[in-house]
Amino acid sequence: MRNFAWMAVVAFALTITGCKYEEGPFMSFVSKENRVAQIWEVEYATDAKGEDVTSTFSSWILDFQEDGTASISLEIIGFPVDLTGTWALEDSKEEFRIQTDEINGVTLFGGRYDILRLTRTEFWLIDDNNPEAVIHLKIK
Repeated sequence: MRNFAWMAVVAFALTITGCKYEEGPFMSFVSKENRVAQIWEVEYATDAKGEDVTSTFSSWILDFQEDGTASISLEIIGFPVDLTGTWALEDSKEEFRIQTDEINGVTLFGGRYDILRLTRTEFWLIDDNNPEAVIHLKIK
């Protein structure tokens, strides 16, 4: 009887801590915020038409800090650009929002993304407004 009770507790714990994201992981002992708070690079990306645009992001380095600040380093026409901003997990931590600070009244990068996969080494996002546009980040 004790074994049955123990298995019931484990099964219940797995159902409440199980996978939130379509591509996993099934379970993690690391908080979602800590999994995001890493330095990332783009492994794979597609545009609104589903075409591979990974090479467009080859210079991008995304640094997400635990306090919700973000910095993005990239090159535009060969010139280095450093952006700062904020990130957050929203909608029961199933969505990722990023917003860069304005430069001369213009926000250069920002958006909402559904999270497909979030591990310590992989962070897969899909554009909230366009399911063909996906981005797979990997740990730097």
